Amino acid sequence: MNVRVLFIGGARYSQPLDATSEKKFQVLKELGDIFVIGFAQDRKPHRFVQHAHFYLFPELPLPILRYLEMFLIGPILALWVILRHGVRILIAQSPYEGFAAAWAKILARPFGKRVALIVESHGDFEVSLFLQRRVLLPAFYRFLMHRVARFALQHADILRAVSNSTRQQLEAWAPGKPIAQFVAWTDIEVFLRAGDLNRQSKGERLILYVGVLIPLKGIHFLLDAFAEVAREVPEARLWI
Repeated sequence: MNVRVLFIGGARYSQPLDATSEKKFQVLKELGDIFVIGFAQDRKPHRFVQHAHFYLFPELPLPILRYLEMFLIGPILALWVILRHGVRILIAQSPYEGFAAAWAKILARPFGKRVALIVESHGDFEVSLFLQRRVLLPAFYRFLMHRVARFALQHADILRAVSNSTRQQLEAWAPGKPIAQFVAWTDIEVFLRAGDLNRQSKGERLILYVGVLIPLKGIHFLLDAFAEVAREVPEARLWI
């Protein structure tokens, strides 16, 4: 099996890749030639090859500027990758990056290139932004987000969900579209190493949560679970 796939997303990559990203693309390259459009971790564009071909936009200071990079430059860059490298599958890692991918798919048609588009959903793309940060002109943002997501999902050939809730949201937005559901990439070795360290410190009773404190993250489940732990291990501590 040898495919040529272009991933388009908002993920930030270092050069060279961090250990977890390197493992991921080392596995993916067994499928074929992998190309990635994403963002760098600094203010400079980057292009390099490490298990995959990376084209990274500079990380501009404001989210709206990063969206403009993706929406205005992303389709042209994706089209160039399609024409130059013969990519036949586009994978957008949210409906918003799917907007850029959908335009690349449309622009490729006059060149005789038929491209399949997969749009993924890794979370609640309607409300999570407003739970994680304060947004100026939220009504205007919601209007644009709705139109962008609708356009991407209409042009998708297949959708990918990472959970039951994301699947239900995609089904509501795009009834009848085929949906594949499986969890996102996880580097389980990170957790195994942490477990090894914990076993070496048998007296440690500390649980550390690192993440965004919003209802969508299910913090209430963590708190309920820790309440059970605290009853059995009174000296345990939870840090958030």
